[in-house]
Amino acid sequence: MKLGIVELYCGSSGKKGFYNSQEIGLAKAMKKLGYDVYIFYPGRDISRPKEEPVEKQIQIIYTPAKVFGVHSKYDWNILLEYQIEIVQVGSDNQLFAPDVIHFCARNRIPVYCYIGTTASDSKNKVKRNLLNVLYQRNIRCYKRHKCFVKTPSVKTQMARQGIRNVEIAPVGLDLDIIPSIHKTKEKLRMELKIPENKAALLFVGRMDGYKRPLDAIELMNSLGEDFYLIMVGTGNLNRQVEEKIRSSPYKDNIRRISQMPNYEIHQYYLASDFFLNFNSDEIFGMSILEAMYQGCTVLACHAPGPDSIIENGISGYLVDTGADMKRIILSGVKLDKNNVRRRVTEKFSWEQTAWKFDGWIKQNSYSSRKADKGE
Repeated sequence: MKLGIVELYCGSSGKKGFYNSQEIGLAKAMKKLGYDVYIFYPGRDISRPKEEPVEKQIQIIYTPAKVFGVHSKYDWNILLEYQIEIVQVGSDNQLFAPDVIHFCARNRIPVYCYIGTTASDSKNKVKRNLLNVLYQRNIRCYKRHKCFVKTPSVKTQMARQGIRNVEIAPVGLDLDIIPSIHKTKEKLRMELKIPENKAALLFVGRMDGYKRPLDAIELMNSLGEDFYLIMVGTGNLNRQVEEKIRSSPYKDNIRRISQMPNYEIHQYYLASDFFLNFNSDEIFGMSILEAMYQGCTVLACHAPGPDSIIENGISGYLVDTGADMKRIILSGVKLDKNNVRRRVTEKFSWEQTAWKFDGWIKQNSYSSRKADKGE
C-alpha cells in the first residue's frame, strides 16, 4: 500500500542532515510493516516535482508550493499522480491542512492527521490572534477525521475544543542514523577540546527567541569558571548571541558552533554533562531524546514535549526557570544512564507509533474497499 506523508510546514527548522527527521524515521517503521512511503515536502522556487530516493520503498517528493510564512499550499493532485492510497497530514495549526483533507475526502483517499500543536506561537499578538481565528477551520475538520497527537497536552487541548477522535502517538527516535561511538567520554572530550576539569553544558537549537539561547549564556555567567558552555545552532539572534558571549566574563569558556551534521552532534551529547532546553513552548524535543539516548542529563523547562518525555528526577529534570537549572547542576546530581536510555528506547520508538497508524489504516482501508464494492 502506498502511504503519502504530506508535510505543510516550511519554516527554517529541521534542515536535512542536521536533524533527526521525523518523517524519515516514521517512514522506515512503516516500511517494515509493508508500506511504500512517499514523503511530500513543500518546495520553494521549483516548477516541477523533484524526487529524492531515501532507500528502497521510501522516497521524498519536493513539490512546487505557494508559501505563506511557515504555511504552504500545493496542487494536491500530486497525490493522484503518485497513486497514493492513504494520506497522513502533518496538520498542526497549518492554514491549508483542511484543503488537503477535503481533497482526500473527495477522492475517497483515507486520511488521518498527525498533530504536534494546535495554537500559533507567534510573538506578534495581532498575527497570533488572526491565525488562531483561522484555525477554527482546522477544528471543524479535525472533528470529522481521525487525529493522532504527539503529546498528552495536545490531546487535552483538542478535547477542550470538542475534538474527540484523538489518540496519542509519540514521536520516535530514528536509531538507524545514530552513530555507534566506541570512545570513552574522557577520550571524546580530549578530541573535541572540551576542558576535562570543567562541567560541560550543551545547548542545541535555533538561535531564535522561542529557544531562548541568551538564557543559556546567562546561566553560564551565573555558574562561573568551573563550567564550559557549548552552543550549536544559528538563527535570527546570531548577533545578540555573539555580543552576549563577547561581554561575558567567561567568554573563553563558551564555544559557538553554527551547525554540524546530526551524526556529529552525538559526540557532543556523549561528551557533555548537561543538556539545556529553555523553550517553554517545546512541541516535542527531538534533541532531548538524542541527548537522553547518549546519557547526557537533560534540564528542560516545562513544556508539552519535555513534560511527556521526561520522568522528573528519573530520566531528566523539569524546571520552571534558569535558577532551577543552576540549583540542580550545583547539587551534583547523577542519573542512571541505563534507565535514561531505556526510557527512550522503550517509550519513544517509531515502531510503536507505526503500529498505531497501521491499525487505523487497515481498519479504514477495509471499510473503504467495502464501500467501493457497495457492501
